[in-house]
Amino acid sequence: MTKERASIFGEDDDHEPAPPAPKAPRTIDREAIRRAAEAQGFTSREPEAPRRRIKRSNRTEQVSFRVSPETKARFNAYLDDHDVDHATFIDLALDALAERGDQ
Repeated sequence: MTKERASIFGEDDDHEPAPPAPKAPRTIDREAIRRAAEAQGFTSREPEAPRRRIKRSNRTEQVSFRVSPETKARFNAYLDDHDVDHATFIDLALDALAERGDQ
């Protein structure tokens, strides 16, 4: 003798449940969130996007070296203030050193 589970729908086994009602799309007012965050003095943890300083040129060689965080900040501040790229800065620095003579 096999026991069958009782139907949760009673005697009506052909019952199809109704599809769920569609949810209303959520609209997020990002500008209002930004204003509220500024009013409360919230500081974002997201880092600012670094400024892209790469421009097309005929330069094909790569130079890599390590510097302190302070030097990197000074370097990038100079590039931003004078609107030059990395390679142009190196060219200017080498020219200035050559003008001063070998010390």
